This record gives sequence, C-alpha cells and structure tokens, in this order.
Amino acid sequence: MPTLLTISIFLGLLTPPTNIKAKDNPNDDGGKINIFWTLSIDDASLDGYEIYRRAEKETTFTKLGFRGKGVNFYLDEEAQDGIPYYYKICAVKGDERAESELSNLVKSSPQWFDTSKINVLVFTGLFIFLLLF
Repeated sequence: MPTLLTISIFLGLLTPPTNIKAKDNPNDDGGKINIFWTLSIDDASLDGYEIYRRAEKETTFTKLGFRGKGVNFYLDEEAQDGIPYYYKICAVKGDERAESELSNLVKSSPQWFDTSKINVLVFTGLFIFLLLF
C-alpha cells in the first residue's frame, strides 16, 4: 500500500474508500440497510463521500446521499425488502471522484422480533406468571 500512497500524492489522485460492507439493519420492520467503509487515506482533504446503490439486476447506480469527511457510515432507509443491492462509495474533492469497489450483495428484510426489547418480553411473561399463580 505504500506505493499507492506515494503515487496518489505524487500525481494528485484521490484514493477511494475501501472495505465497503453492507448489511441488513437489525431489529427493524425492513427497508433499511447499513453501509460501512474504511475512510480514504485522503480523508482530511476531501469534501466527503457520495453513496450509490444499484439493484443486482440493474446496470446503473442511483445516488443516495452524501456524507462529510470523517464519516464512514450511511443508513439506506429506502431499500425494498427482498431485492439484492450493491453499494459503492466515491471520495469527493471538488470535481474529482475516486470510486470504491462494490460492496457485498445484500437485501433488507423485516425481523419478527426486536431483540433490543427482550426485557419487555421477560417482564410481561413474569407479570402474567404472577397473575396466574
């Protein structure tokens, strides 16, 4: 990687973000996907990052949003359940763009139970037990 850093500094090229990971948002009613990435080594000098998505069977990407420098997370709240998506992130500085590799293929789905509310289930079960016995 030192060679890439040397070349990008010498030529003035932007280095794209890396390690793009996408996963279904847990404990929700569907339609949400979390996207994480490793910041570009040029992060301090960037304007930020553009986030793009495309369905597996499509050929063009749609811009979803923008995150400022130093931010490595985006929540896609407009995904359709059951449709597989790819994501890519572009480092942006003025008119320059450095495009990442594609993320893993991911699809959103609703969960039957919100595990963050397990305490409510336990309390309700205990309350019913005390009422009956």
